[in-house]
Amino acid sequence: TEATQSGSYAVVATITAPNYEGTTTGTFNIQKATATFAWSNLNPTYDGAAKSATLVTTPAGLNAPITYDGNSISPTNAGTYALQAIVNDPNYQGSANETFTIQKASQTLIFPTVGDIPLDGGTVILSATSDRNLPVSFSIAQGPASIDAAILTPLASGQVRVVATQNGDDNHLAAIPVERSFTVTHSFADSQWRNAHFTSEQRANPAISGDQADPDRDGFCNLIEYAMATNPWTSNQANPPVVAGTTIVSGQTYQTLRFRRRIHAAEIITRAEVATSLDQWNHQATELIAVGAPVANGDGTETVTFRSSHPYASRNKEFLRVHVEISP
Repeated sequence: TEATQSGSYAVVATITAPNYEGTTTGTFNIQKATATFAWSNLNPTYDGAAKSATLVTTPAGLNAPITYDGNSISPTNAGTYALQAIVNDPNYQGSANETFTIQKASQTLIFPTVGDIPLDGGTVILSATSDRNLPVSFSIAQGPASIDAAILTPLASGQVRVVATQNGDDNHLAAIPVERSFTVTHSFADSQWRNAHFTSEQRANPAISGDQADPDRDGFCNLIEYAMATNPWTSNQANPPVVAGTTIVSGQTYQTLRFRRRIHAAEIITRAEVATSLDQWNHQATELIAVGAPVANGDGTETVTFRSSHPYASRNKEFLRVHVEISP
């Protein structure tokens, strides 16, 4: 019987002839054939499920287990893995190596349109999501606003551009940033501040809602309340936004004025002024000197301090004030 499977066989040959006799023995070897391989599905995309390469052998159906970086378990996470397949068959031999890469998944940001917001309406919580449920971050691209995590604080009226981003992770590509634009509409000049603090009846009465009116009777009129971002119905007498004092420089005493003012409020002018008579006020740098840098209060205002450039003893009289007016 002829052998068909690979392996070693003992063979015996015997002479059958009328005039001769004899036998001999030997070993007959059938070597394993070499299999060939065809790989496919080498670049799947991450989706949270295990991914496997596809291997077809010739002849078909040979047992050739695949390992990924030496592991027989199919990987799930994005990355590059070394493939190896070794034939385990009685009649065929061979091995194959290849590279298997699970690609990072793309993602899309969903950032709804942001409507116009009032300057004095408080903070706004932004909302955006990734379709891969990854955390989204925000930044101010342009405009008078600050942002902390997802909490946006308007600082002045004007257009604001906010960008939502998601930088990806081990299994996801960075998302394409999404930008939203809106306008901070709240300002004293366009009466929105009055709309927020006064009823329609009160707005119709200048004695209550007018620029120079002082409904809480604390000595600060509505125009000043707006300029310093205080409430026209809450007295500031216990914690005044304007404080006069003195400072000593090189042994000389100077008058000072410390006050709050809105940051980047283009619609209003708020400044310190000095005078030796009540009809001649001056705000030039030669007459007033800033004491230290402005201190941000975290609510869209800053506290600033100015001092006279003249020692207190060098003048018979001197006046300091805060001047507030609507920008022309």
